[in-house]
Amino acid sequence: MRVAVVSHTYVVDSNRGKLEELAQCDGIELLLVIPRMWRNRDVHHVIHAEEPKHAHYRTAVIGAWLAGFGSLFAYSPFRLLRLLKKFGPDIIYGEEEPWSIAALELTLFSAILKCRFVF
Repeated sequence: MRVAVVSHTYVVDSNRGKLEELAQCDGIELLLVIPRMWRNRDVHHVIHAEEPKHAHYRTAVIGAWLAGFGSLFAYSPFRLLRLLKKFGPDIIYGEEEPWSIAALELTLFSAILKCRFVF
C-alpha cells in the first residue's frame, strides 16, 4: 500500500517517529510531503525543513504559500499534484487543519487521483 503523508507538522525531524514506525510495516511504502519552511507566528521563528535522519521512507520538500497561517496555508498546487501523481498513492493522509486550504487541496487531489483521503 502506498501512503502519501502531507503535513507541515513534519518540517521538524523529531516529530516523525510514528512515520518511521509506519514505514517499517510490511507492505507500506511511504512518501512524506512537507513545506520548505514553516513560520511559527507565536514565537516569531522560522523553521526550515529538516532532512530525515535514518528514514525508511522518501521525503519531498516543496514550496508553499502563507506558511504559518494554518487556515490559509496551501502547498504549491501544481508541484503537489505532479508529485502525488508520480507516487500513485492508495491513501493520502493529511495532517492539516480540516478547514484549511491545504486540506481542500488534498481533498480535490485525492478525487482526481481516485484514492482515499484521511486526515
